[in-house]
Amino acid sequence: MTQTKCNSCDAGPYNGYSSYQRHWAMKHSETVTIFQCSLCTKKFGRRTEGVAHQKKLHKYPRQLTPETIQNIHYIDPKGVLPYKEYHRERLRQKRKQSEVASP
Repeated sequence: MTQTKCNSCDAGPYNGYSSYQRHWAMKHSETVTIFQCSLCTKKFGRRTEGVAHQKKLHKYPRQLTPETIQNIHYIDPKGVLPYKEYHRERLRQKRKQSEVASP
């Protein structure tokens, strides 16, 4: 398995694409979705954390209320695309170049 660094801020390395996606969502998205427990005022960055909280503390999961807020940890990616989109774009450009080069 190859390790990947963020092509915007050089954070990482990340062992898998899902951990890289989590980094991108946490650092390079201007807004984030948080989830509030419907039985108390506790808020969570991930839905799974909210469900675990409800199972452990309230003994059964209920509705979590999603809320979109400004990301206080936001780092501007300065036009850099996330890893997979970056590589897709590079492949498109290479194909175009090879089509132009071969008559």
